[in-house]
Amino acid sequence: MAVRKGRYYTFTNARNEPKGPQRPTPPIVIGGAGPRRTMPLVAQWADHWNFPGGEVDKFTEVKARLAECCDEIGRDPAEITTSTHLIYRADDPIDNVLTQAEQYREAGLDLVVCRGFSAVDCDGSGVPRKAHRRSHTSSVRQGGATPRGASLPSRTRANKPTTHH
Repeated sequence: MAVRKGRYYTFTNARNEPKGPQRPTPPIVIGGAGPRRTMPLVAQWADHWNFPGGEVDKFTEVKARLAECCDEIGRDPAEITTSTHLIYRADDPIDNVLTQAEQYREAGLDLVVCRGFSAVDCDGSGVPRKAHRRSHTSSVRQGGATPRGASLPSRTRANKPTTHH
């Protein structure tokens, strides 16, 4: 709580929430694998880089690009934690995921986030839950979704700009 007496205002027991910049700062996590834009941004700003998934060879290739970007600005790439997501299906042997995790570790990955899901239909349509979630995620990435509870204005004649001739 703070007391501040100024020329025009006096604050008594004022709270500062949220607090201003603190040390240490929250880690900056950047996900992606784009060689021209994303990796230079990761090198410059990230504390943690999340590889979006794929083959271990692709991870190795993108991590080498990250090392190049770090060298260009004089940063040690070892300062950046690396991670990826592996998907575990309940109907697959766990050894498949463990083998993948080991391959990533050998390639220099620091952290694996293992996501599990069931291949059970969510509504009897024959479409697994993962497919439903992926379509939502894709729409968010393309800017087509709004935060939960938010709505977009409808495009009707009433809210279109008018032009006068």
